[in-house]
Amino acid sequence: MARLNVNVEEILSKRLEQLLQSWIKEFTDFEASGGTLIKNSMVLDLKLLNRQILLEPSLIEAKTFWYKELHNQVEVICGLERLTIRNDESKEKTYKSLLNRMSDSFNIRQVYV
Repeated sequence: MARLNVNVEEILSKRLEQLLQSWIKEFTDFEASGGTLIKNSMVLDLKLLNRQILLEPSLIEAKTFWYKELHNQVEVICGLERLTIRNDESKEKTYKSLLNRMSDSFNIRQVYV
């Protein structure tokens, strides 16, 4: 069972990397490639009020919204339950640790820039 989990981890790791690369591409160029992963678009309003430029929703609220959307996509892969046999008391129940074990060719920080 352990070998099977390792094989599944390798496959899911590749798919997670593809998902994150697709997310970055879609997020940075939504007009050309948007709508596949990102279903909800957000409109930011710039307002000039008493010589101040206001952004609505605020930048913090917008980032929170987009990170939540991203994490919902990541959860589809990382939230899968590991294959187990009866009476298996392994620590990890899901594949959430995949984010920490992604290949060196992909830097996870790219997603959060």
